[in-house]
Amino acid sequence: MGQGETASTINPTVLELDPPERPALERIATALDLELPTGASDEEAAHLIAESLRATYREAGMPTRLRDLNVPRDAFDRLIAATAKNFNANPGRRDEDRSGEMRRILEAAW
Repeated sequence: MGQGETASTINPTVLELDPPERPALERIATALDLELPTGASDEEAAHLIAESLRATYREAGMPTRLRDLNVPRDAFDRLIAATAKNFNANPGRRDEDRSGEMRRILEAAW
């Protein structure tokens, strides 16, 4: 799986699962030319932004879910093990077990 496919399937999901602080959400929405509804919670804003990102990716012909790439759920253990070895996915935290967090992301992105 290439970096582009990884970004288009995982980034919107991570944004929804762990929204950044409001100023960052507003900057992202502005960059996407997306107007957030007045009074939207951070979680609602993150969801709207994630859906906008997914629509942009789909328009570009990119996958937006792991299942779009025919990634079977029974491959998650292998993906988690490989990701744990990837410094970009785990910068400076090699000794931490983040497999539960990774599984939560993979499940949500599937």
